[in-house]
Amino acid sequence: MINPKLDDAILKLLDDSSLSEFELIKALQSPPFQIFNQHVFEDEMSLFQTHFAVYNTLFRLRDLGREHKLFDIDILPTKITKTYITKSGESTSEHSKILPSDEPETEKLREYYLDWNNFHQTTHENLQDMLTNFWKKVTTHINQPQLEQAEQSELLNILELQQLPSETKLKTHFRKLCLKHHPDKGGDHKKFQQILFAYQTLLQQY
Repeated sequence: MINPKLDDAILKLLDDSSLSEFELIKALQSPPFQIFNQHVFEDEMSLFQTHFAVYNTLFRLRDLGREHKLFDIDILPTKITKTYITKSGESTSEHSKILPSDEPETEKLREYYLDWNNFHQTTHENLQDMLTNFWKKVTTHINQPQLEQAEQSELLNILELQQLPSETKLKTHFRKLCLKHHPDKGGDHKKFQQILFAYQTLLQQY
């Protein structure tokens, strides 16, 4: 399921700068690429499938770049960076020296995203648990920056909350907001995107 347009777009975008996964997806939604539609953030399954396609492409391109000794790609949710390989065969990446990209945990992720069976076999029923476990693993290996008080207050306001509840209560509250604001139920598209972004950002703080 290789998409040459997606390959070319990601390589071009990473040539220009390092991007978070969110920024990369937003760029791929926008001209001149417009590879993903404007509704991928409105539904957890659509978001997962988009995320999977992006990571599958990133790991494939990373493997090709290494094989031909042209470039490497550091793949983190908060920062994806393309680095060129020098004549001595070393990557110019600072991250590679700190956290080797072939460490066991990253290799497990690579195997997962290169197997399209994982894409097709993921259902709505097991998606939420999988996403929760994924973020717990990510925050174990990455120093997740804590939000400033003002930033957290702004996100809580978007979610119509006064203070940060427990993780379980946040998930329950988010589901209620989805029923209220989802575009398919007459809600505002922009408002729903803000709710989804605020929820995902706060979820990473636990």
